Amino acid sequence: MRDYGAQLAGSAMRAAFEDSNVLDYAAEVRLAAPHDERLSTEGLGAAGDGLLETTGGYGQSQLRCYGPAGGLVAGPVSAPADVYAEGACCVDGSAWQLTWRDGVALRWDLATLTLAGRLPYDREGWGLCHDGGAVYCTDGSSEVVIRDPASLAPAGSIRVRTAGGDEIDGLKAIAFDGDQLWVGKSRSHWLMRVDRRTGLITGAVNLRDAFSQAAGRSDWGVTGIAAAAGRGEIALWATGKHFPWLLRLGLAPRGEAA
Repeated sequence: MRDYGAQLAGSAMRAAFEDSNVLDYAAEVRLAAPHDERLSTEGLGAAGDGLLETTGGYGQSQLRCYGPAGGLVAGPVSAPADVYAEGACCVDGSAWQLTWRDGVALRWDLATLTLAGRLPYDREGWGLCHDGGAVYCTDGSSEVVIRDPASLAPAGSIRVRTAGGDEIDGLKAIAFDGDQLWVGKSRSHWLMRVDRRTGLITGAVNLRDAFSQAAGRSDWGVTGIAAAAGRGEIALWATGKHFPWLLRLGLAPRGEAA
């Protein structure tokens, strides 16, 4: 198992934090909702004032919906047995769900949680989110591919990087906070705030303490994040594979957190 967490101590992350324009964020747990530890969570996605969760495994992949307090409100429904599901996001009454190495993306009708179609997909699927215009997808590299929300056709890409040009690979979980992207480093508790136009890292937060305070820690780190309703702060949902809580977090630059 590759230790992505150790890589964060390398030159690229050091360079990011040495840049005075990169804000160091603190995370405060606003809500901890019980989460089924049996689930191999591969992604979260904003769904109105609630969220989607996608879980992986051949013959085990599912999709479910939670309300604003983290309680289950719909599902689970099973994905086809021939796919390993990854991240999901909502677009205009539907949900896109990526698959890992199966070359397809699944489209679900959100009102009924029924499978509405499957399209060819040209990369590994890891994470995705929607900013109201485009869809942003990760594949475990340093690249975030920008796609058409209706067809998932590629429309561009950015490389997540420091001001010095060092790229950060192993990208998985991704969310849009209303202004910028948050992108998670696979098998770690690190999230980076990223300019969606340039790929430049503008901030970072380590959620290890937040996960520990919730009386558990995922060995897989953060595998799912999604925008949450916040009151004057950046708010995200976060969880991990086999982690016992869905956490709603408030994020603010250190010195401003309350």
